[in-house]
Amino acid sequence: MGKTHDYFLTFVFCSVTNELMETVNERIVVGVEFALGKVTPRWFGWRGREYQVKRVPMVFERKDGGRRYICFNVTTDGMIAELSLDTQNFQFSITNFQPITPS
Repeated sequence: MGKTHDYFLTFVFCSVTNELMETVNERIVVGVEFALGKVTPRWFGWRGREYQVKRVPMVFERKDGGRRYICFNVTTDGMIAELSLDTQNFQFSITNFQPITPS
């Protein structure tokens, strides 16, 4: 009997542009603010560039196996992105992004 494989494709749509976001999983450097028991990303460095976070419209939790991630949807002047904080090792990653053209 042959092997069977399960393949899963993840599609993430940007709620602002209603377009497909590009999925990546790259570690990044993030400057955060700790206030009133909350953590808020203020800037992040990715692919040789620094992005200032303009808004954090949504924060949610995601679990993957035994790991828990706090996910931040953020907007900058040039993109909408999802930043994930691994609560086990406190590493940030950018997981999805969608370039936008400022209006």
